[in-house]
Amino acid sequence: MTQRELSQLLGVSQSAIQMWESQGSLPSLENLARIASYRKETTESLVAYLFARPLESQATTVMEQVSQMSMLELGELSRAISDRMFALLSK
Repeated sequence: MTQRELSQLLGVSQSAIQMWESQGSLPSLENLARIASYRKETTESLVAYLFARPLESQATTVMEQVSQMSMLELGELSRAISDRMFALLSK
């Protein structure tokens, strides 16, 4: 799939796809879920693949992304993490 095809599928710009590929930014949780669904894999496996970088780099990237989030986005992220943790613990 080309960047253009993926950008059309997700409804994002082609430059957003380029940023994700160059690790200049990360897709939103919603887009991660859409990509995983399209690839017929779990969101967890996609995230594991995306974060298969050195731990320091991961922490820096995540903290940069979190520091740029609005309070609403932080709340949504917190709820998504809590929901996923509850689901995992409930298995």
